[in-house]
Order: sequence, then C-alpha cells, then structure tokens
Amino acid sequence: MNNREGEEWKELRKPAQEKMLRPAVVASYGPLIEQVTDDFIDILKRKKTIDDLQMTLSNYTTESVAMLCFNRRLGSIASEEPTEIVKCISEFFTLLHKSMIMPFKTFKYFKTPLYKQAEVVRLRIQNIVEKELKAQLDVLNQLKKKNQLDDYLQKDPNFMYSLLADSRMTLGKITSIVTTLFNAGIDSTANSMLFALSDLAFQEKQHAPEKTVVGDRKNI
Repeated sequence: MNNREGEEWKELRKPAQEKMLRPAVVASYGPLIEQVTDDFIDILKRKKTIDDLQMTLSNYTTESVAMLCFNRRLGSIASEEPTEIVKCISEFFTLLHKSMIMPFKTFKYFKTPLYKQAEVVRLRIQNIVEKELKAQLDVLNQLKKKNQLDDYLQKDPNFMYSLLADSRMTLGKITSIVTTLFNAGIDSTANSMLFALSDLAFQEKQHAPEKTVVGDRKNI
C-alpha cells in the first residue's frame, strides 16, 4: 500500500482506516494487546536487565501487531534474538535510507543492485505475511464448516475477518494492507517506544510528577 498514490492509495487506505482507527474499534482490540503487554512485562521483571532494547521492543511489537492482524501469538516476546520479520524490516529500512540519500536515483529507471536487494527483502516480508494470512484463513474456514464462526467472532474482534467481509476487498488488497500494517507497525511502534523511554530516563524533572501521580502502584 505504501508505494501507491492518489485514488489507488485511497481505495486501500479507507477500508483499513475504518476498521482500525476509529476510537470504538481501537478500544475493542485493547484486551488482545493487553495480554501481550502483560506477558512482556512479566518477562522483563524476570530478566532484570536488557542488552538490546530496540530488539526487545521490536519483538514485543511483532507479537502485538500479529495479534491485531492474525489473532495469533508468534512467540516472539520471549526470544533473545531478533525474529526473522524484525531482521527483514530492519534491513528494508536500511536500504530505504540508502536510497533516499543517493544523489542520483538511478533505481527509478532500472534495477540497480540496491533495488534488487530491496526487492528480495520485500518478498521475504511478503512471504511471512502470506503464510500467516493463510493460517488465519484456514482457521476461519474450519470454524465456518463447524458452525462455530459466530461464537468465535463474538469472543474477540478479528481484523482479518472484517476485511474479508468487506465487499470492497479482494485477497490481493487484504494482503497489501496487512503487509504494510505489519511492516510499518512493528518498526514505528518500537522506535516510538524507544525514544519515549530514552527521553523519560534522562529527564529528571519528569520523574517527580511521575512519582506523585503513579506512586508505588504496580498498575497504571
């Protein structure tokens, strides 16, 4: 979706926005993400120290975004190494940065080595997403055959099903939306958290109101 413009971009963006960014919709996904967050906090308490905060946060956001996109845990928050999707996303954005600072954008006119590298990484990301999409589709189809789909959907919100039920969507469009969401959501959320935590750690003036408002409470 991120390489489209104008009406083509709007055609994909509008359904995704309706199903993700409205306050009531966002609130409905809260309990799913809270499960991941609670488990992540428990892991941090046991570890005491973190050697690579960016990698740790990226693995956490991978788990969170997977719950949003696929209603499934990937088991990434307990990993001591970056997951395959995190490696791919990091590599992709590194290549994107290189392309932005190039004096001559030759990749716009023919497939340069940089372009080919980015293409390979993008396909790796797409393959990971398509595998998870297929797994979730299989779950939904099996539940439908057993007449258990309605009960399943009433228990938890399902972003994937909401897209499938939309007449404007095709499987290709859904793949594009979810790939973009998975890719951008992991990177932007992890980096935002990283900068926020770093700023808080260095701002002594911020610690006083934190202690006043939060105190010794374990839950905020």
